[in-house]
Amino acid sequence: MEILYYGACWPTNIGNAFIDLGSIQSLKMAVPDAHVYFVSELPTWMFSRLKHRENVFSLAKYVDCDYVVVSGMNCCEAFIQTEGEVIKYLSDKGAKVVFNGGGQRTYDDLETQDFKSFLRQINLVAFISRDSVTYDNFADVAPASFDGVDCAFFLPEAYHVPKMNIEDFVILNFDSSLKDMSIVTDKKIINLHHSMWPAIPQNHIQDKECLISDVPYDYLSLYGNTSATYSDRVHACIATLAYGNAARLYSNTQRGNLFRRVGTGEIDHKLTHVNMTYLQKLKNDHIEFLRTHLK
Repeated sequence: MEILYYGACWPTNIGNAFIDLGSIQSLKMAVPDAHVYFVSELPTWMFSRLKHRENVFSLAKYVDCDYVVVSGMNCCEAFIQTEGEVIKYLSDKGAKVVFNGGGQRTYDDLETQDFKSFLRQINLVAFISRDSVTYDNFADVAPASFDGVDCAFFLPEAYHVPKMNIEDFVILNFDSSLKDMSIVTDKKIINLHHSMWPAIPQNHIQDKECLISDVPYDYLSLYGNTSATYSDRVHACIATLAYGNAARLYSNTQRGNLFRRVGTGEIDHKLTHVNMTYLQKLKNDHIEFLRTHLK
């Protein structure tokens, strides 16, 4: 079996890498004998953003595959505009399309109806959501649908974090809003930022004990060992929770629906742990659905 995983855009948000690593791991767990190839969406996205879409070489179009799999916040108009043409091209060539942990951006009726229309134009064989609202909105479109979890919850299976020779610490990660000054701790503070493209804001590199990196493993080593993460980044919190640690989200984003799916809906107003036993059951069910429908 040949599977093309189409993802990335890591420089714009390293949280995308967390989704990619987890999704690819879930595919390997479901169908261990399959060949999984990884092609980046970033070239098409970048050329589109810079108004030169006609010049991009779309590598994904030239990969022979039985399935094309996408994950993350792709059930929206922006995905259709930038990557929809590639997905449809592969579908028309005979590839089966699978959404593995897909989610919406605005969750409004217009977005839902537009994306349903797109799904009906491709050879969609399975749709796994990452939150129950997305599932309810699209379950009737695919031949097989499942109310799954965000793929970043598979990070511990994808990457075993090292033990750290460091004092007890907490993480502050505030990329798009000001830090909540009510955060008080006597523990060591490490500052992280998830975005490094198109440019790193000056106020980010003025943080002391700050990490900004081009690879996800640096971040995961810290999220996997922190006492707590305080962040306005959804996937900073997911990575932290996935490794069994506490997190609090400082955002009212609609994407918070994915936290309710794993029983941590209170994360936007208090420091929260996920029930690891419950999470493991959800992940096992997610894998079993993939195993059944990737044939």
